[in-house]
Amino acid sequence: MVASPKHSVALVTAHPDDDAYGLAGSVALHARNPEFRFILILATDGGAGEVAPVVDVPAGTLGAFRRREDEAAWRSHGRPPDRHEWFGYRDGGVADVPFGELTGRIALILREERPRVLCVLLARTESRGTRITSPWAGQQMRPSIWSAARAGRGWNGYSTVLPAGASDPAARHYG
Repeated sequence: MVASPKHSVALVTAHPDDDAYGLAGSVALHARNPEFRFILILATDGGAGEVAPVVDVPAGTLGAFRRREDEAAWRSHGRPPDRHEWFGYRDGGVADVPFGELTGRIALILREERPRVLCVLLARTESRGTRITSPWAGQQMRPSIWSAARAGRGWNGYSTVLPAGASDPAARHYG
């Protein structure tokens, strides 16, 4: 079990690059704070996503490409996660994962890390209304995360549970 630093945050999201949308600016503010701990949990590697025409990615390797890209982005950002968990679920297939499995994996990390703030980025839309993340968010991850958050509260709780980068009426605040 990790001693919960005064400033610690865990982010749970679906795909690599969702993490940057949701929390990169806040992490940058604490980049040089020795009391800050950053935990990143990604459900998939984003292997079923779209590839821009100018990006040369061989067929079937997008997931591995996006993992490398995500890890390099955090290093370039100046503050890689202290713990970077990749669950390895099939992109687009998280809704098929048994609820207890997903909840258990998230809860275990939360119990081990005891973050003061839990951020969740489940869905986001662009200005034109295009959905960025998959529809599994509301069906599987949201209840799993909140269940895991409750199960992982073996200490004095989170100071805050925040939806990262988007408004989420399901967000709960723990005191």
